[in-house]
This record gives sequence, C-alpha cells and structure tokens, in this order.
Amino acid sequence: MTVSAPKRYSTLQRWKERIMLDIGARGLKPGDAYLTVEETGVLLGCSRATAHRAMKRLIEEGVLVARPGSGTFIGDEARGTASNVPQALHVLMPRGFGTATTVPFMRLVQAVAQSFGGLGVQFNSPPEGYDLNYISETVLKPFREGQIKAVLAVSCQWKAYQYLKEQGITALVCGSMFQNRQFLPSLDKDAAKGAELLVDYLVKNHHRRMGVIMPASGLAGVDFFTDAVSRSLAKRGVSADALTLRYCTGDESVTIDRIRDLLSAPNRPTALITDEADLADLARNAAESLGLSVPRDVEIVFEGSVFRTDYPARYPHTRVTLRESELAAEISEMIKGLNTLNGAAQPKFLPVQLAMAKY
Repeated sequence: MTVSAPKRYSTLQRWKERIMLDIGARGLKPGDAYLTVEETGVLLGCSRATAHRAMKRLIEEGVLVARPGSGTFIGDEARGTASNVPQALHVLMPRGFGTATTVPFMRLVQAVAQSFGGLGVQFNSPPEGYDLNYISETVLKPFREGQIKAVLAVSCQWKAYQYLKEQGITALVCGSMFQNRQFLPSLDKDAAKGAELLVDYLVKNHHRRMGVIMPASGLAGVDFFTDAVSRSLAKRGVSADALTLRYCTGDESVTIDRIRDLLSAPNRPTALITDEADLADLARNAAESLGLSVPRDVEIVFEGSVFRTDYPARYPHTRVTLRESELAAEISEMIKGLNTLNGAAQPKFLPVQLAMAKY
C-alpha cells in the first residue's frame, strides 16, 4: 500500500502538469474555454479516464472550472502557468474552425508532433479581427525564444501567412493560397478534381440545376472550388445559368434562411453542393423545413476537407485518399523539409476520391 500510493500520485501529477503546460503554451486566460475530456486525452496521449481524473483535480484546485451544459473553462488559479513551456508544434487556426475541434484532427496533430521526438502541441485560435501584433506576441516571440519548433497554419488569412514568411518562422499551411500570394509552402486537397467528381456524380443522376453553398471566408480554397465547379459543368454542356452560388456567414439561422430562399425560388436547384458536412446538414434542415425530401427532391453533396472525421457521412462527398497515418507522415516530411528563408513556396495538392453516403 505504501508503495502504490506515491506511484498513483506521481502519475496524476504528471498529467496535471502537462495540462497546465498546455494552458500556458496556448496563452489561455481565466474564462477562456478549454478542451473536453476526450480531446484532452487524445492531446496528451493518455486514456479518457486518466484525463478525467487530472482535469477533476485541476477543477478542485481552481485551475479549471466546470460549467454544466457549457464545458470546461480556465480558472483563476491558472495564472502564471506559461513558464517553462517545452518546444512544441504550434497550430494556428481560426476560432470556430469545426474540423480542428474533432478528435481525428487532434490525433493527426499529435502524430505529427510525435514524429519530431515527442513535441508538445499548442493550439492558437486568434480572436475575430485580430491584427499582426497578436501573431507577434503569440507566435513570433515564443518561436524566437525556442519554444516553437514549427507552425501548422490551418485556413488562416493571407496576411498571417505573409507575416510568418517575413519573420522567418518555420511554417506549413494546411489550405490553399492565392497564386499571387504563395508566401509559404501549402498542403491541400485537390479542389479541381473534387469539383469534377461531384459534378460528374450529379450530372449522371440527371441533375441540371445546382446550387453551391460555401462559407464567405475569403480564403483561396473557396474560390478554387467554386471556379472548378463552373468549369466542370461547362465541360459537360450544362448552361451557366443552371448554377447558383450562395456565400454564407457562420450564422446558422441566416444560412438556413438563405438556402430556404434558394429552394423556394422558381426553377429551384435539385442538387446542392456544400463545403463540409456541417453545412450540408444546414442545407438538409432548410430543405426539410420546406417539405422537401433528401435526396429524393433535393440531393446534397459536399467537398470534404484535408482532415477526415470518424463518423460516416450522410451525403456523397469527396475525401483525401490518404489514410490518417499517411497524411501525418506527409505533413511531417513537409515540415522537416521547410526552409522559410530561401526558395519559392510550393503548393502540394492531395489526391481525392468520391465517397458515397453511409446511413
């Protein structure tokens, strides 16, 4: 008994310290949201039960605060945890970026970090309307202090990419970049091939009027994909006025209203192409609220991201052909080969395939 008790304590203490280091490394402040128990377990490489015990102890100590129905947040006792942060893989991504909160994404990032000998992982979600001072404080400063090994920038604005390049920060972009702004090497799915696969599928199913519902993000990948859809339809002899584009904000109710308007119009689309499964679900809600059946009255397909999810999709979609382990290896090799000070940035596009719906 006297032997096993200290062992349990030291193991729990180690996981507590890892969580506190993660809080400090990400610059989280009291009141900020923290990860779920499952996400924490994946991030730290421990079981869900172990993560739960460590988080529960930190809640008792005031480092974390549990709010039933809302999640876990940073407590007042977390102040000052940013010291002694180990070198880490820094993930820079927009706040609210859905894929980045999924367990598969976190598992992928953890695998990339492990390929460098066990780096820590930092997640950084800039607030709305952030400026380059924010990037300077949260990325450049710790990079120059040796706390950051490399940055994985996921679907950020081009100004952030330009700044990372100018400051000589080792960074890889996950997402497309505008051709006249190829500041950093990038990795993305083949949007042109994906658009071709989806259009082929819909045309073969006798659809001649289509709507494209995409986020109004201002990112290059959105433009590449929508342009590729138009080209693919033209190649198949479908007239230009048979395609309607709608760009939507992150407001779900506004998005549903816009899709409802589109589906209520004369000569409405019989098929909708969306970006990601979440947007496809909103399209389904809009259609069914009008008494339209999916897929009988309106067929919905979507363009998948670079990162997969664990759950089966309810709609036909495109997905990267690489398995999770292969994608992690690809990202790791690209980061290891980076030289941000010399040479032109090169984009790499991953092959995609059409995946059917699974119910």
